[in-house]
Amino acid sequence: MTGTMKMLADYATLVTAVAAAWAAYESRRSANASRAAAESQVVYQSMIDYFKPEMTDALRTLVKWREGHGDQYPALWLAAFRRGEQEAAVVDRARRHVKGFFDRAVRLREAKFVSEPAFREMAYTGGLNLYFDIVVPLENELNPSRRTRTEDVLWRDIGRYDADAPRA
Repeated sequence: MTGTMKMLADYATLVTAVAAAWAAYESRRSANASRAAAESQVVYQSMIDYFKPEMTDALRTLVKWREGHGDQYPALWLAAFRRGEQEAAVVDRARRHVKGFFDRAVRLREAKFVSEPAFREMAYTGGLNLYFDIVVPLENELNPSRRTRTEDVLWRDIGRYDADAPRA
């Protein structure tokens, strides 16, 4: 091979390497954009779910039960639920609805389907405090030996909701 041909071959190799690097960069950028778009859809759907009347009704049902039954509301609920009382069944559906919302957010985060900021957007709601203050005590009454993964993750990564606090 002559010197000129070697130089052309080296140049072609360099151009090919640069083109491959550029293609990899663009591919990664495209994948990141796709992930961000998918993640934004998940957050958006979560917000839609949170603001549906079913969530509002569930949160109000839980608050009403707690306010109407004092400090013993978990034990009173479980006793009424086991007796098959209709009001306790309504509270149970509300408990499951709110629990499901936060369980879903934690599962998406733990599976790395959403980033930490997206997780915060999904779960940092006024209902978070009602989850900690009402749902968790009802859950503990129903099954004292249950795993506490959801509240552990929520507490560690988000904490309590404070409408006046600046969001980080």
